[in-house]
Amino acid sequence: MKNVLLIVLVSLLTLAPLAQAAEEWAEKEGVVREIDLATRTAIISGFRYYFGTSFGYQTPEIELLLYPRGTFEMLQVGMKVQFHYTPRKPYRRILRLRQLPDDAWRDNDELPDAIPITGTKGT
Repeated sequence: MKNVLLIVLVSLLTLAPLAQAAEEWAEKEGVVREIDLATRTAIISGFRYYFGTSFGYQTPEIELLLYPRGTFEMLQVGMKVQFHYTPRKPYRRILRLRQLPDDAWRDNDELPDAIPITGTKGT
């Protein structure tokens, strides 16, 4: 009985760090609006995200259309992206980012229910 209890205890102690190491993450799409190379951050659709080693975290995997192994420095304002990130504060940290084609989703003026602008004010 002592041996079984000892095995269970050792197993729990071994698996506990693995459970803590598993990070909560979320997936999102957006447009890169601002890039700050000094702090390794970017604003994507209104939220600031962190990209790596400034805070001791691992550098994220970045995949661009023309470069399967891209880097943070290769990002450009206006890119459409899909990404995985850690949603917990104090930092939203990018884990993986993939550039989407420019036609990944429709612009507002292409939506079927959009009201076209037919004239100018006063006409």
